[in-house]
Formats: sequence, C-alpha cells, structure tokens
Amino acid sequence: MRNLLLVFVIVSSAWLMPVAVLACSCEFLTPQQKLEEGAFVFSGNVIDIEEEGTTPDEIPMLFTTFEVDRSWKGIDGSQVTVVSFEDSGANCGYRFEPSEEYLVYGFIADGIAGVEIETDSSPDLAEGHRMTNACQRPLRLAEAAADIEVLDSMTVVRPLVWGRLKAHCQAKSDGAASPSDTLSRDPD
Repeated sequence: MRNLLLVFVIVSSAWLMPVAVLACSCEFLTPQQKLEEGAFVFSGNVIDIEEEGTTPDEIPMLFTTFEVDRSWKGIDGSQVTVVSFEDSGANCGYRFEPSEEYLVYGFIADGIAGVEIETDSSPDLAEGHRMTNACQRPLRLAEAAADIEVLDSMTVVRPLVWGRLKAHCQAKSDGAASPSDTLSRDPD
C-alpha cells in the first residue's frame, strides 16, 4: 500500500513541474491594416507545394504555388509562389493544403530566422521573396467572406489598360487650312 501511495504522489507531482511551452505570438491586424501595411493580398488555389531546405532548427521551408483568382494588392500574374515554414508551434509557420483555395496576406523578405532564401521562385521581384506565416492570418476562402467584404470596400478599381490618345486635324477638302495640332492626354 505504501508503494502505491508513493507512485501516486510521484505521478501527481508531475503536474506541478514547470513545462517549457513554445507558442507563436502574433500582433492581431485587421484586414484594413494588412492591406495597407502588407506587400500583397490575393486569393487563389494551391496547385503545388514543394519543400526546399530547412531553417537552422531543421524546420522545412515550403514553397507554395497558387493559381491566382483575385488580387487586391501586389500580384500581377496568374500564378505566384509564396514561401512559408512548416508550423513547429513556436515559429508561426503555416502549411497550405493542396487543391484548397485561400485568401493570402503577406510580405517581402530575403529570409527569416537567419535563413537566406536562394531560389528563383520569385523571379519578378528585384529582391526578396513573397512570404507569409500564421501571423498574416491566411484563410481558407470558404472562411474569408468577412475579410473579402472589407478588402472590396477598400480597393479602388483601376483600369487595366493605359495609353495615349492622339487626334490630328487635317486640311479640309475645300482647301481651308485647319490646325494640325496633336492633342494628347496622359493618364495620372
């Protein structure tokens, strides 16, 4: 009986021992703040996920390629690759699921946690790579209706085509001269 009591005390005291807890700590940003402060915001479908390299803590780096459905900021092409890290609980990593649709907020960086990223995954950027993490709060598109409503209310629709309009005046057929000034108007 005494041995049973001793085992009970030892097992019970394990609950009282301090435990190191690693947790991701993020500042909460509203969709407005993320649109204003972030480098890009888009929605799209995951078409490929590749693991390339690891952090010094052996956490895999993930290169997720999306087929872009809509862009609110910073994405011009129909496909984009975004770098993230596997979630270890402490690094605020985020793993996207294949064939799922997401609303993605992100930033541009050369690397994170001492890892310089060397790849051609973002060839359209002069420096850095598009990155995201759990703190950016990527959302499955099915759960993003409220964010999309806010983004749509803040986004100004701009024409996709810019150009120059020119008009030439020519001499009339009756021989009367008319100015041949060139009129032009440049967009703002």
